[in-house]
Amino acid sequence: MSNSLITVATFSQPIEGHLVRARLETEGIPCFLADAHTISANWFYSNAIGGVKLQVRAADAQRARVLVEEELERHQSERDDIDWTAVDPDWTFDGSQADDDAHSCPSCGSTEVFYEKFSRPLIFLSILLLGIPVPFLSRRWSCRGCGRSWKMKLFR
Repeated sequence: MSNSLITVATFSQPIEGHLVRARLETEGIPCFLADAHTISANWFYSNAIGGVKLQVRAADAQRARVLVEEELERHQSERDDIDWTAVDPDWTFDGSQADDDAHSCPSCGSTEVFYEKFSRPLIFLSILLLGIPVPFLSRRWSCRGCGRSWKMKLFR
């Protein structure tokens, strides 16, 4: 009997691999997650090294593949059971509608507003003068409708 390890599944993130690994271990199949620590430390390496590899002994490979497929189907069916249309798009953190006026233009009432954390003209000027961008804070709201910009406290 060979002690070589066979890869039965790969995952892009370690947490996915740990969930399936736990299922296999509860079924009595010893397994190993290769490259899980590497991807945990450097998540952007995942595609380069082929993801997290779930490996089992060659003798357990067939049974492990069946259990992996069952587990992945179970997770997919749980995702499919969620009613994503039930989410209220007007919900705010405290559950009230009071903060809706904080995200509208005081001049024209448009909701097409956006928050600018940095001043683009000053950053551009610093590139021209210094050769490097210097992040000057702006912290202003701007309206796409009328073009007005204003300062407003983010927290009351």
